[in-house]
Order: sequence, then structure tokens, then C-alpha cells
Amino acid sequence: MLEDCFFWCEDIRMMNRLCSLNKAARLRARRYDFPTLEAAIERHRPQVIEFNGLKFTQNELERCHDLGILSMPFHMDSRLNVLKKLADSGADMLNLGHPELLKKILLSTNNSEQIDAHNLC
Repeated sequence: MLEDCFFWCEDIRMMNRLCSLNKAARLRARRYDFPTLEAAIERHRPQVIEFNGLKFTQNELERCHDLGILSMPFHMDSRLNVLKKLADSGADMLNLGHPELLKKILLSTNNSEQIDAHNLC
């Protein structure tokens, strides 16, 4: 179960402290706190990188995948067009303010028979 958990904090100093206390701690780093993806990776050795909405490149997602780092965009509003783009982006996880809308989008697509809607929200 612990391998499915990760830790994060808005305070960069606390993240630095978590890194120093336990090198095996699974952390999430926010890409938008750093000038580059590589800087975020180097600073915290995260298992998860959080991106701000659609502010990521395909190269960044591929770099995360190459390193075994999970990618996770976050999006808190309810614009369906943005949610659809996020769902189609190739990211590993999504951090959403309105996951019920993503469920609605996925169920309305042609691939709905491949989706287990009970596990979406």
C-alpha cells in the first residue's frame, strides 16, 4: 500500500526536508515551481510530477515516462474541452476539481465500452 502513496507540500523547504529525512520517500514535485522539468527532477527525485493544466509538452511527458516518473496534470475548473484534452494527453494521472465531468466525457465517447465507469470517481 505504501508504494501507492506519495507526499507533497506547497512549501519547498518542507519538500527539501522530506528528501533529507528519508531518501526513499515517494514525492510529488510541481513542474511549475521550477524553471525546467530537469530542475524539478534533480531537486526532489519525485515519483510524480504535477503539471499545471495543459502547460506541458509531449517531450516532458515522454521524459517522465522514460525515467519512470508518473505525470499528473491538475485542472480545477469545469471546461469540458480542456478536460477532454487532458484525458487524451497521455498523462498517467489527473488531479481534477470536477472528476464527474471527465466521467461524463469518457462515457460519451465511442470507446465507452472499454471504460470501467465505477472506477473514475
